[in-house]
Amino acid sequence: MIHKLKALAQALVGGPAASRTIMACRRTLHAILSKTWLLRGVYQAFASSNFYFEHLAVSAGIAKYNRGLSSTSPRLRRNVHRLEKGLTSRHRRSSFARDYVLETVRELADRTHELDPVERNWAMGVLKEYFASVDHDTLIDLAEEEFNTSIATLPQSHVLDLHGPMLKKTGKPVPYDKFMELSVQRRSVRWFTDKPVKPADFKMAVEAALLSPSSCNRLPFRIIAGYGTIEAPRIVGLPFGAAGFGGQVPLGVAIIGDFSSYFSVRDRHGPYIDAGLFGMSLSLALETLGLSSTIINWPEVAPQDMIAKRRFRLKSHERVIFMMAIGYADVDVLVPSSAKKSVEHMISELR
Repeated sequence: MIHKLKALAQALVGGPAASRTIMACRRTLHAILSKTWLLRGVYQAFASSNFYFEHLAVSAGIAKYNRGLSSTSPRLRRNVHRLEKGLTSRHRRSSFARDYVLETVRELADRTHELDPVERNWAMGVLKEYFASVDHDTLIDLAEEEFNTSIATLPQSHVLDLHGPMLKKTGKPVPYDKFMELSVQRRSVRWFTDKPVKPADFKMAVEAALLSPSSCNRLPFRIIAGYGTIEAPRIVGLPFGAAGFGGQVPLGVAIIGDFSSYFSVRDRHGPYIDAGLFGMSLSLALETLGLSSTIINWPEVAPQDMIAKRRFRLKSHERVIFMMAIGYADVDVLVPSSAKKSVEHMISELR
């Protein structure tokens, strides 16, 4: 709709007056839409494609979640995380999770042989601790019996490394001034040397970044990496924000949100939040390895979404969250200072 108004204004008026006309139309349109829910619905359904791909990803994601065909199980990860939270509660009930423990065991049993080993062993370790910790009744006895049966089908070597609740590591605290130094050192770098990025170094940074918080430990995203001056620009050249520097990036990364990690529309913001947390940790981890980066915003523009979908072979339940350009900084190039808002401006205390 906005694009049509822009084209019309340029055709009728042209020049700077066209921009003023477009802005006036945009302000008027959104002022009306912000007040009238019925017109908002009609506009989004028929006159705007802005939310089309998000609607598709959410609906397709819920459908895939219910099919459950993958080497990872969002349902299992969510339920196991709920069990862990219960086991680590200081006010734990003598018996809990009766409404989903059998579902959890059966999800594990149905997928045992296809699950990623880390996910499988984490689930088994938590369930083993759960059955050893709660008061039993008929339902929990049944769940434990089915759990033991599923473990019996695995080779013994597969059940030696089980992961369950653990004590928080309390090593030497990282001094605040050192963390602040790292935070100040991290700048959005857009110009790099031609030194290639080693895949092993990138994987090290990802390993650290994957320790970022994630809702119910679902990690609802995946990473596409392109190395070198041919593959990297195919990634970072897509967003509008990389115009002018994308061709010399040594490593381009796309973070792809996976909406099949959720059973309800209520959680549709999860991929954006968790991928964002991961991205910040990844930026800092890269700095510790001598690498610099910039996060490139992905615009909500339908034609770009369609290009990305084809280029990355995205499924209907996936969509781009953001891109990253990564490499060794060219130290002779300036970077934006990007003055931040003051702490006082950002914090308001609840009284």
